[in-house]
Amino acid sequence: MSDRLCLVTGASSGIGFETARGLAREGERVLILGRDEERTAQAATKIYEESRAEVIPLVADLSSQKEISSLAAQLRLKYSKLDLLVNNAGAVFPQRRLSGDGIEMTFALNHLSYFLLTRELEGLLRAAAPSRIVNVASAMHARARFDIEDLQCEKLYRPWDAYARSKYANLLYNFELSRRLEGSGVSTNAAHPGLVNSRIAVSGELGFWGRLFFRLFGKSEQNGARCSLYLSSSSEVEGKSGGYYSDCQETESHPGTRNPETALRLWEISEELCKEES
Repeated sequence: MSDRLCLVTGASSGIGFETARGLAREGERVLILGRDEERTAQAATKIYEESRAEVIPLVADLSSQKEISSLAAQLRLKYSKLDLLVNNAGAVFPQRRLSGDGIEMTFALNHLSYFLLTRELEGLLRAAAPSRIVNVASAMHARARFDIEDLQCEKLYRPWDAYARSKYANLLYNFELSRRLEGSGVSTNAAHPGLVNSRIAVSGELGFWGRLFFRLFGKSEQNGARCSLYLSSSSEVEGKSGGYYSDCQETESHPGTRNPETALRLWEISEELCKEES
């Protein structure tokens, strides 16, 4: 059994579940975080029964800044280090809606949860160095009509446009986070899971033909987790940071996602929107 402690968000189902499952099979100690208590407990039990690894279920709504901060405070009290954080939780919302903090839900969950949870757990990650952060992004970022002044899609809301915009933000964040963590022993990289036949793929407004397309041509959730697992464990990426990976190979993201001025502006906006104190 490994002494590494790993946290995977959005792990009660889908790619997150398969990522946690893969880590447990490698003998890692895994904290799996979900929003639904029953489903998260069932996922933890299933992983434990298969691997006999230490699997601990955690429950929090990651669209809520208060719940993120409360969870992080509990983890800081219980653990002295965190070797791996996989920011995986995400969703597509058919209609524009606001979180309890008054923030558009796609942006709140798909980007701000990454930003705030990582900020809250940075001390534990630094204590475990060399440690890793994996941010699950998407090739859909390249389709984003990214507007740094309209991150919450107030002008016009379309579900998959909002999703693409949030994934673009993930890559800007990954780039700036890598710069800020340079020399700390904490690396951060972003993963594109590929076209996956998962719950998120059939949500939103895909319709019958869209769902059929994903069912016929999408990869399994297990295969979708391969890149996250590669970035979590492979010696090939030891010490590498700030990269974007697809099919376990480093690849180029949209050039705009590496614009330092935009990345810094996104960071500043994210700080302003995260009201909870560390």
